[in-house]
Amino acid sequence: ITAVSDTYAKWSESMGLSVDLTEGGMGVRTARYVLILDDLKVVSVEREPGRGLTNTDADTTLSKL
Repeated sequence: ITAVSDTYAKWSESMGLSVDLTEGGMGVRTARYVLILDDLKVVSVEREPGRGLTNTDADTTLSKL
């Protein structure tokens, strides 16, 4: 498991995994998501639809490995 950062949300934005919080003064940020790769191939992408953890929590993510 590797946690990575997308400081300016450019990569996440290009993948459709960003959220625009400009109205709140925060600009474009990465959404909360989990990307699972196997041999550099995307196996699963899970994005949270809103607040809370329903799709990207540890138990859900680990169950997909």
